[in-house]
Amino acid sequence: MSESNSLYIPKRVLVNASGIDEKTVNADIKSGALKLNENGNIWYRQATQYVCQKWEQGKTDMYDPNGGEPDHNFSSRILSILDDEIGVSNLSFKWNGRSNQS
Repeated sequence: MSESNSLYIPKRVLVNASGIDEKTVNADIKSGALKLNENGNIWYRQATQYVCQKWEQGKTDMYDPNGGEPDHNFSSRILSILDDEIGVSNLSFKWNGRSNQS
């Protein structure tokens, strides 16, 4: 999968949705465990893998990425944050191409 046309999220969204302390995220960026693109954003897929890896290691204080309820997992928290940003016109979202709907 190409990263060039994928979803990227700001570091603050990763921090808010994961509950991982920003100092920990910054240290992981500095060490190369987490990569930012040229705009300072994180590829969503890498962010998800990073959060799950941190959870499995069990050494980081953070939210459960799987959550106990459908609206409390990492992906749902990301979508909720992005939805809030769309609501206040900080983010726009547009589907390109054809829909698979009948």
